[in-house]
Amino acid sequence: MTIELDAVACLSVDDVEAFKIDLSSHLGDDTLSGSPTVTLVAADSAVTIGTPANNTATYTDQDGNTVAIGKAVEFTFTSTSTGSHSLLIKATTAARTINRLLSVVVE
Repeated sequence: MTIELDAVACLSVDDVEAFKIDLSSHLGDDTLSGSPTVTLVAADSAVTIGTPANNTATYTDQDGNTVAIGKAVEFTFTSTSTGSHSLLIKATTAARTINRLLSVVVE
């Protein structure tokens, strides 16, 4: 079973949200490598997901924590209609592949 991330994002129709999904607690000492993917669990033509990438700069999250380089997956998300969506985030390190689910609600 894929681990579901605690955060649930709530957006409005036509919002373009820039996500930075911190995977630090799931990676331990590992850092991300390769190209991550973000896909919808159930296809929806109203949803657009921008090209995902590993973070190449440190940033401060909403709780004031610094997220190191190579510890987060970044992408944009937008939807032209309301609904609930599950996004499958697949990221790799030199040693393993991790899969996590992110819930997004568009109102």
